[in-house]
Amino acid sequence: MRAEGLGFTMGYPIRPEVIPGHLKVGWIIVQQMPVYVRPIGVRSFLPIALQPLAPIANAVLRALQSWTLIRTAGYTTEILTREAFVSGLSVSLEYNSFLSSWMAQQDNALVKDSAFLRWRTAAPGTEYYFLPLRFNGHLVGLAIARPTRLKEIETLAVLDFMILNSHLAGGRTLHSGLKQLAQDKGTDLVACMTSAK
Repeated sequence: MRAEGLGFTMGYPIRPEVIPGHLKVGWIIVQQMPVYVRPIGVRSFLPIALQPLAPIANAVLRALQSWTLIRTAGYTTEILTREAFVSGLSVSLEYNSFLSSWMAQQDNALVKDSAFLRWRTAAPGTEYYFLPLRFNGHLVGLAIARPTRLKEIETLAVLDFMILNSHLAGGRTLHSGLKQLAQDKGTDLVACMTSAK
């Protein structure tokens, strides 16, 4: 990489057991990335004896978060499998145009072109879901998520969350879609490792 003129490379290891290997070959920890979570259910948190109470506790949790179901007018999202998104028209001129616009608004961003998305979401035995955010039919945002277990809690991990600056109001609709996906998959948390910004 040095021979190709790269000044640095960065990564986001989350498993403690891989960090010593990174440090041994010269990586430096520059900051801790917080993991933000949104509780969706309580089943994974309860001892087995109390799990029959989960539906009641989940209903209370849903009532407390009912304001988050309000979607922003004009914005729509849908839940697509990897196959539907990657093989469809979404990863073509439409996605590339959106990505160019989004990257122009960022100080520092990973180039997530269609080839990268195909590679990044091709892990065998792993489900990835794409939630395109549209305004009047135009792609203005995208979230990518996958079900997993974090600290023994069934979780929907958000790998990416991109919205054009002029459409930040549509974020509520995208979050609502992530909540729906989490409920469909029976997960108790939505989690995203990200900088505070």
